[in-house]
Amino acid sequence: MSRDNAPNVQWIPLETGPAPEKGKPAISVEWQKGIDRDEVIEQRVKELMSESIDYLKQLYGEDYPTPAQFLVEMTKRDGHAAQGSLIRMAVDSIKQFDELGEPKKDQERSLIVHEVVHNLRDEEDLSMLVEMIYMIERGHLWRLAILGKIRNEGRLTAPYETGLATIASWLDTTIDDLLDETSPKNLDLMREVFRREIRLIINEMEMTLR
Repeated sequence: MSRDNAPNVQWIPLETGPAPEKGKPAISVEWQKGIDRDEVIEQRVKELMSESIDYLKQLYGEDYPTPAQFLVEMTKRDGHAAQGSLIRMAVDSIKQFDELGEPKKDQERSLIVHEVVHNLRDEEDLSMLVEMIYMIERGHLWRLAILGKIRNEGRLTAPYETGLATIASWLDTTIDDLLDETSPKNLDLMREVFRREIRLIINEMEMTLR
C-alpha cells in the first residue's frame, strides 16, 4: 500500500503470454534487473491479479472499468505500489505467499486489490476503503486495529491519513471509530459508497469522451 516514487531501474521485458479471458485485461510481468525470473512466482502474480479483478467485478459489477493491460513489475522494494495500470510488486512478499496462513494470505490479497483500484484514482481513499471491505468481509477486523496502531504511533503518512478522513466522512463517522475493531461495521454502506464513487469516476470518464 505504498505510493512512493521508485528510482529508475532497468527491466527485463517478457512476453504477455496467452490472451486474457474475455472482458479481462492482459497481465504482463517484468522483472527488475538483478532479480532472477521465477515462473512459479510469475504465475502466482497473475493469479492474484486475476483474483483481484474478479473480486472488484463481483463487488461493483461486470462493468467495473479496467485498462486493456496491467503491467506488473517485480521489484526488490519492501511493499507494493501502483501508478495507474503499472503495479510494482515486492517479490519477497509474493515468494512468501504460499507459506502464509489464510488470514495473512487474505491481507496480501487485500493489498493487491488496493493497488489495482489505484488504476482509477491516485488518492488513497477508494483503495483503502476496498482493502477494508475485503478484510471485514472475511472477519479480519484485526487489520483495522493494526492501521489504528500505525496511526497512533505517527507512522501513517499524509496520503493515508487523508484517505481515512475521506472514508470517515463518507461513512459519517470518525477515523478512531472506523479503525476500532470492536465497533460495528456497516458493510452494506461501505459497499454502496464504493459503488457510488466508482460510478462517479465512470461518469467523469464518459464525459471526457463526449
